Amino acid sequence: MENQKLPQLLADQFRGDPSLWRPMHYGKIIDCDVAANARAISTIPLNARPFILCEISHQIIGLLDEDGLTIQDGQYLISWRDELSQYVNEAIPADLMFGSVRSGFVKALPYPVFYSGNSTITFEVTNLITRTNPPTNIFKVALALAGWAYWGSPSAT
Repeated sequence: MENQKLPQLLADQFRGDPSLWRPMHYGKIIDCDVAANARAISTIPLNARPFILCEISHQIIGLLDEDGLTIQDGQYLISWRDELSQYVNEAIPADLMFGSVRSGFVKALPYPVFYSGNSTITFEVTNLITRTNPPTNIFKVALALAGWAYWGSPSAT
């Protein structure tokens, strides 16, 4: 399903005003250890509004090579889950699941995930290679969740 068709789908399915559904993004930066096989776990709490998750993207922040250019090597695995579902059977390279900032291609989820609100999505990042990032022993992986939130009645806030 193309994300561009989602507003009309929502209008048809819920017979409501499509302007009550608006784009929503959630973000999280996860600090990961530079050692190979190190794992970091973090959560993204969703607000009380119903949310339809359509896309997850990722990138490394602040890790530079010797020439001062940003490193986006994709050498990390991601697994994700919420309170009810585990969305992978094992950690998978992030580029395979979600696309890559190196190529500029971001993959939409095969099917949107619907949340009624007040849910928590948990991500685990596993570093695959030994890195250096002086003076710290961490590098940062940023995640962005993109979708649609219901901005209708005050009871949904």
